Amino acid sequence: MRKRILFFLAVLTVAVTAGSLVAQTTDDFARVLLPVYLGGQRPGAHGAVWSDALTVMNDSDRPLVQGVDFLPFEPCPFECGQTIEPGTGQNINFFVPEPQAVPALLMQVRRPLVERLFMTLRVWEQSRPVRQATRVPLVREEEFRSNPLNLVLVEKSSAVHRTLLRIYELDAAPGATVRVHAFELFGGRPVADRLVRLTVPIERYEPQFGGGPVYPGYAEVPLDDTFFGPGLDPRFVFRIRVEPVVAGQRLWSMVSVTENGTNEFTLITPEP
Repeated sequence: MRKRILFFLAVLTVAVTAGSLVAQTTDDFARVLLPVYLGGQRPGAHGAVWSDALTVMNDSDRPLVQGVDFLPFEPCPFECGQTIEPGTGQNINFFVPEPQAVPALLMQVRRPLVERLFMTLRVWEQSRPVRQATRVPLVREEEFRSNPLNLVLVEKSSAVHRTLLRIYELDAAPGATVRVHAFELFGGRPVADRLVRLTVPIERYEPQFGGGPVYPGYAEVPLDDTFFGPGLDPRFVFRIRVEPVVAGQRLWSMVSVTENGTNEFTLITPEP
């Protein structure tokens, strides 16, 4: 009987939470991009196994509840509604379906709390200690741009490292396409010009979250010979420019450079 009562209370809690979400609109929430979100361990290139950890600290004066104050949450009775007490932090896990639609996530936070939630996202390869994890920037929706993004000091992929351009579109608009230019950094000579179509996951809208997009539009562009064409000196450095092709597109982008031997990686983010 005790187990039945506990299960009933857990289900009732989820039902109440879901009901409160239906009454909310997307205007109640600000979106924050997690540019890399794995939700645990994921295999990668060159035999790598990647892990991540999202730490959220509550700097407000009241407890914050996952699934009410920030979204999304685990869709199950016993793991929903993690509570973060004032002045404390927790590692937070969000549900990631298999197969993962895109390796990124749009977290939603109640607008009055955006300035009171401190968040850190770390990513590391399993063969390396977690203390050597790389911090990945979290991007608020106002940091997305409708004008060109420039990333500088970008190197072409080589036998030593692999270079990947990652592009995000905030509204996950169907059919979204962007233009990517590359220029020699010193001299400014154009060396590549490509139209890139973004992936828009079918699961981009979750009805229980008031219709807000959970995943951004997303594209990966390996910056190797398939992008630049053969013959470019790998010692050159470049400026990559990502441009919207439709008025009102809101974009953000970064470049990851991963050492093939160690899987240590660095990130290049847009110039101000």
